[in-house]
Amino acid sequence: MNEKMRHTFVSSFRSRRFCSYAEDIQKVSEKHQFYRYRLYRLSQSQIKPASFYEAQAHKRMYYYHIDLQGRLYIEDMLPKSITTSLKSPKFLNFFWKRLRPNESAESKNDYPFISPCGTEMNFVRPADTPIVFDRLESVDGEDLLVYNANTYETFNPNGLVWKTKTNRIYHPVLKHSNLSPTLGLIKSHLAITLSEGFSYEDSGLYIEWKGTKYLIQTSDN
Repeated sequence: MNEKMRHTFVSSFRSRRFCSYAEDIQKVSEKHQFYRYRLYRLSQSQIKPASFYEAQAHKRMYYYHIDLQGRLYIEDMLPKSITTSLKSPKFLNFFWKRLRPNESAESKNDYPFISPCGTEMNFVRPADTPIVFDRLESVDGEDLLVYNANTYETFNPNGLVWKTKTNRIYHPVLKHSNLSPTLGLIKSHLAITLSEGFSYEDSGLYIEWKGTKYLIQTSDN
């Protein structure tokens, strides 16, 4: 890992950590407000006129957005927050189980994923990946990454990937019947927790997990 890559990664993760001084907290708060405003403007720019959604609904076509926290929204919902996200576990499990790449000509560039439901078609635009791991649990001695409320993937520290283009950490998705093999985003809060075990050496970025050190793969894509 060169010095520029190391500095970019360290600065990014340090900027997200909790601060212990009041003046630092104020700076972080202002920065987060700025980023939230930018994300809000970005969301606005992606939303189409109401007439588009109304016309598509008559064809039983619906449009969704998955944010960097793994939350699902109806695309034209503003603002996008935990309050306005879709939360029904039954619906979310149904939706994610049917999630797959959009291989049709219909809106493929804007909506790279679909989740079909009978005669309905749900088009999905993720902010990054359609699967976002939001927590890590230990069940009967097995470490499990969780996404979509209660869907699990076995945690493999040797499979972690750091994408320098996004400066985010990803983990393989191997069990999803329609998306595997692919990569799922590690939610920022969980990535910060994992970063406590990161170390930087000339040969690359490593994570120490349960007494063993693993090389995190680096990708420029």
